[in-house]
Amino acid sequence: MKVFAFMLHLAVGLIVLAVWTVVGFFLYVPLLARQIAVYSLVLSAASLGKGKIDRAQASLEKAIEFYPRGFSLAWRVITDSHEEREHYDLRSPSHVGLFQLIVELAWSALFWGWLALTLGRREWAYQLIDFWRHSRQTLGG
Repeated sequence: MKVFAFMLHLAVGLIVLAVWTVVGFFLYVPLLARQIAVYSLVLSAASLGKGKIDRAQASLEKAIEFYPRGFSLAWRVITDSHEEREHYDLRSPSHVGLFQLIVELAWSALFWGWLALTLGRREWAYQLIDFWRHSRQTLGG
């Protein structure tokens, strides 16, 4: 029975890693692009002697660490024993709220749609628009 449980645990962990590879990348590139742009603007203002870069630098560092950290957390599903895992209450206010997640997903969809239009892949943009409309209808919006 322990072998079956281990194999099931391993299979689920590998699926989590595969899903994170796609979903994480979908979120990571737009997040990184936005934080680089914000950091560049703040850096420009600071160079003119009008501000500090501490918060923008911390945000950029968090954005850089986002994708690798997701892999690290997903890998823990496979490697940690149940007793060693941290227990998160996902309803806790210390974690990212549903609204912020929706904002990040919307930003990512807009970013990839803009990129598709810019690169001349209009069918990708239309697919994103259709997906967005369908998801709004499904959620009752």
